Amino acid sequence: MVGSPESVFSLSELRKTISQLPLIESKIKAVPIEPYYLQRSNIENPFNKPHTTLALVTAPAGTGKSIVLSQWYHDLIAKDEKVCWLSLSRDDNDPVRFFSYVIASLQRTEPYIWPDLDASYRRFEDEPSVSFLRLAEQLIADLEEFEDPIYCFIDDFHLIESPILTAAISLFLAHMPSNVHLCISSRHRPQLSVGRYRSKGKLAEYKYADLKFSAEQSRELLEAIEAPIKPQKRDDLIRALDGWTSGLVLASNALCHISDEEQLSIDSFEEYFGQHPDFLSYFADDAYQHLEESTKRAVKQLSIVEKFTSQLYTSLSGNNESDAMMERLNEQQLFIEPTGFGQYKFHPLYRRFLHQRLMVDEPESLIQLHFSASMWFSTHNHSVAAIEHAFAARDYEMAASLISACVFDLLNQAYAVQLFEWIKQIPRDITLQYPRLQLVRIWVLIRDGYDQEAERALLRLMQQDEKHQPLGISEREAICYLLSILINLRNDDLESANVSIAKVQPYFDELDPWLSAQFNLLAAVILMLQGRPGECGDNISSAERFSSELKGNFMNQLITAIRAYHFYETGMLKAAKAEIAKLESTKDVVGIAEWYRLVNALLNFEGNKLQTAWDMLQDRRPIAEGMIQSSFLQARLYAVRSRLVSWFRDEDSGLDELERLLNQYKQRGQQRAWRICRAAQAQLLMDHGRFDRAEWCLAQEGVLPKIGISPYLSGYGWVITARSRVAWHKQSIQELRAIFDLLGHDVERDDGVSRSGTENLLSAMYHWLNDNKEASMTFFRNAIIAASEQGYLRALAELPEALLVFIESSKNSGLFHDSDLVSYVEKLEKAIHAKQMKGQIELDDQQISLTGREKQILELAADGLSNQEISDRIFVSLGTVKWHLHNVYDKLGVKNRTQALKAVQEFQKVS
Repeated sequence: MVGSPESVFSLSELRKTISQLPLIESKIKAVPIEPYYLQRSNIENPFNKPHTTLALVTAPAGTGKSIVLSQWYHDLIAKDEKVCWLSLSRDDNDPVRFFSYVIASLQRTEPYIWPDLDASYRRFEDEPSVSFLRLAEQLIADLEEFEDPIYCFIDDFHLIESPILTAAISLFLAHMPSNVHLCISSRHRPQLSVGRYRSKGKLAEYKYADLKFSAEQSRELLEAIEAPIKPQKRDDLIRALDGWTSGLVLASNALCHISDEEQLSIDSFEEYFGQHPDFLSYFADDAYQHLEESTKRAVKQLSIVEKFTSQLYTSLSGNNESDAMMERLNEQQLFIEPTGFGQYKFHPLYRRFLHQRLMVDEPESLIQLHFSASMWFSTHNHSVAAIEHAFAARDYEMAASLISACVFDLLNQAYAVQLFEWIKQIPRDITLQYPRLQLVRIWVLIRDGYDQEAERALLRLMQQDEKHQPLGISEREAICYLLSILINLRNDDLESANVSIAKVQPYFDELDPWLSAQFNLLAAVILMLQGRPGECGDNISSAERFSSELKGNFMNQLITAIRAYHFYETGMLKAAKAEIAKLESTKDVVGIAEWYRLVNALLNFEGNKLQTAWDMLQDRRPIAEGMIQSSFLQARLYAVRSRLVSWFRDEDSGLDELERLLNQYKQRGQQRAWRICRAAQAQLLMDHGRFDRAEWCLAQEGVLPKIGISPYLSGYGWVITARSRVAWHKQSIQELRAIFDLLGHDVERDDGVSRSGTENLLSAMYHWLNDNKEASMTFFRNAIIAASEQGYLRALAELPEALLVFIESSKNSGLFHDSDLVSYVEKLEKAIHAKQMKGQIELDDQQISLTGREKQILELAADGLSNQEISDRIFVSLGTVKWHLHNVYDKLGVKNRTQALKAVQEFQKVS
């Protein structure tokens, strides 16, 4: 039956239609809630608030609208409220059918509302004809006669397209009785006047973002439907589906038809399901086919960008009515979610579907769309997006220009790897026109060890013609100097690096802030490597000043890491740990991962947290980030790692690794790196009683410096300590005296704790061999006080034979009365025997032996995996997991998993 809202009809004809209309019972019953459906406790029933009279739930297909309404419906039923339900279909656009179902639904709640439809229509017998609006008015009048509240739920309202019904329902809303509460769900915004309800606070609105599942709810749903998802892939799936409830169910069904091996081989669920027939057909049927052609074209165009605004749509489409289109898309609720500041995004899988349609329907438009997007993003200072769309448009000139304009900002936002990937795509003849692009390219060559290729590329950059600059320094020249310094550092050529720094230093204030900050950090690192830490402060402060002018936080983090290294080198371990704690508090050390690893591993080694240091140094990655790559710094890490290899695996493995490093550094002429590995080799040999061989290693030319140096900087301290250990073993007072002469210190002078712990310990060793036990114990006490204040252990424990003598003597003489010093001496004793800690779990001062499998299972339990998930992860039976956990509980002295994990958290370290 069609017509305008004022259409009239014959009552006799209407009565005949009604009498012949069969009612489908399921349409007036709430959607059943299956056992696996989750209670949406995060979405409050709007009718719990007495002032709410109208609720609108608008969201795309498959987001759980009907289930949410059904839960609210049953909540009200449980409170003995009068509730009615109507699920709509396209057939309900027939007004007679619609009104008949409305009345039938109401009668389930209140039997006295029009109990006999035929009789009800007889009240209009005096009227020759009647309109549907007249029927709506009569329904309003009849509902007003009831005092009790009536809650009406109408599901799938988007299927109603009849103007007659829209007008009748609008009339009903305009005059809805105060005892009636109405809830409507729809896939798009209903064309109803609800402004009055909104302005009076009587309207509750729920949209796509409100109905999305959280990650935890998605996890619960997957468990409830017993989705065949492997534990290690579950979080990837949840991210890809982004809270879409039906999508989770579709994905579960799809995964039933592939093997575990196929599932584990899926790199991206977003890409996999974005091409899956089940998802493509779902989107086509429920979120695309019914759209107008102009809307289809708009969503396809917008699919090339991750987020969009009305202004961006104008740039892409040339359509000046962008606000109207955005309003239309909002009304349609096409898996669109607002992200703030006037921006929107599609669900990632729906976006993939639309992009595929664009490539099929309008492939010729892609280049122009990406070009327009790049121009728009560039104008609005979205550099990364502008660059990506320039590449998609295959406009490499534009891409190179955009990268060059923002390369320093991107480097300061830890985009170094991405920058290199972009630059690799640009033809070489274009890259050569931009020194900043060559900076990134050559740096990556240096980082990856392609020294000769890097030097050739740098030579070409130096030889490029440019306009003569009589005063100052050009950016190209500054970049050339920077790259030269990086190569010098890699080759351990500090003298040449210093020359380059000196040439650029007068012009620091004229350069881009990123370059100036980088030069200052390089200068600070070079000074530290030369054993001149007292001169680093000004450079680090200057780097901070220039860094404050940059976008991003990478440079600040790098400065913090280098300052931590500076504190470590000067024996200020507490200050170094405080700087590391600052980095850890940001929860993002990806950009400076290798500097963080360097300092943190050294601190843990020095603090005798050997298992922690070992975990951090399992592989041999070089220091790569921050553009500061030094063979000496690498050698520091590798030397520590080799010592740990020997302790945690076997002696020969550590020595073999050191021998490879020594040969490598010798061939490259990297003297400082070679020296630090020699010292580590000697210590490792002495750990296993091979003092003669250790003495031979330390006697090699170039191991000891030939001039006076600041002690224990740049790795010389490791050499001095190793030589001192040999001297003690030989009981040679002459060699200890020679070491003090080399350092330029008076062995007799007692500076108290102003000297480092190691220097005081060396003095104690000298006086002990000189048979001056009283002076020896005074220096030993100074050593313990100085070391305990900073918390370092291995620096003293590297002289174990002497240290044990002094510790035993101090116990006999009662040298230490302070409980903190006594505790510290006890820790030193344990540090001396560190190599015996293999295969144990460090829990503060306790060592609890766990098997490899027990440690593995305890780590997985600490990550939150259930017993079944652990079983799946490590391919053992559930009973085996429980058996191992039971053994762990016994060893930890606890009764269950919660207590075990709490014990581990209290002791802060599981290995």
